[in-house]
Amino acid sequence: DDETVLATAAANGDTEKVRWQLENGTQHSPRGFFDSTPLLRAAEHGHRDTIHLLLKNGASISEQDSYQRTALHWASVGGHAEAAEELLSQGADMSPLNKKEQTYLHLAVQSTSVETVRVLLEQGAMISARDLEGSSATFLHLAVQSTSVETVRVLLEQGAMISARDLEGSSALHLAADGGHLEIIDLLIDKDAKLDTVDQLGRTPLHRSAWLGHGAATKLLVDRGAVVEAVDNDGHTARDLAEEMDQGPAIKALDGEEPGFYIFEGRLIVL
Repeated sequence: DDETVLATAAANGDTEKVRWQLENGTQHSPRGFFDSTPLLRAAEHGHRDTIHLLLKNGASISEQDSYQRTALHWASVGGHAEAAEELLSQGADMSPLNKKEQTYLHLAVQSTSVETVRVLLEQGAMISARDLEGSSATFLHLAVQSTSVETVRVLLEQGAMISARDLEGSSALHLAADGGHLEIIDLLIDKDAKLDTVDQLGRTPLHRSAWLGHGAATKLLVDRGAVVEAVDNDGHTARDLAEEMDQGPAIKALDGEEPGFYIFEGRLIVL
């Protein structure tokens, strides 16, 4: 039917077909699966011109689907910076949360789209908000987990709290150590992340890196000043944990053997 054709055209960014449907009487905001609308479908796929046309012809910028996702939510989760910019220029409200109580910036950070993150921050997105669903993670935590160095850099430039911890007591540096993300570890330390911050188990980022067997990350943390002899709540050093988990590369790093990485043209390269 005409309403399905309109929704499909919007999802495909076929602006001329959308225009034809609207000019020939198709209602601008029919509801589909999960209460989705043509505007939400266009935003999901990042079609700026289609978004503009639908809004011009009466679609509401505050439309939500059954999961309370607005067009700006969809543009953010897809990392569609231009679509987000269009919606914001048309008056999109920055405050609504989806059913998971996530803001637009949460979704953009997870999408790893640096440009979308920039657009939202420039329009006043609150960088201090946390993930309310359970972990109490900050945007910086989420960016580290997404492994996007540039997103981490942008958040730090915009004042993200580098020392903030989640419900498990983990700092951004803990999470970078968990993943063995060398460039992010290096960046966080350059921005004064504390190497001696401990989580709820009393473990430093070095403990966590060693326990998970990240040899290069363990070596990098040691080289940047992490205390090898630090003990957790059970009296275990990073080496104790590495031995317990039979993590050979981490043990070698803690024993001062050659690092498992080198720096080439300013980039950390894992061997």
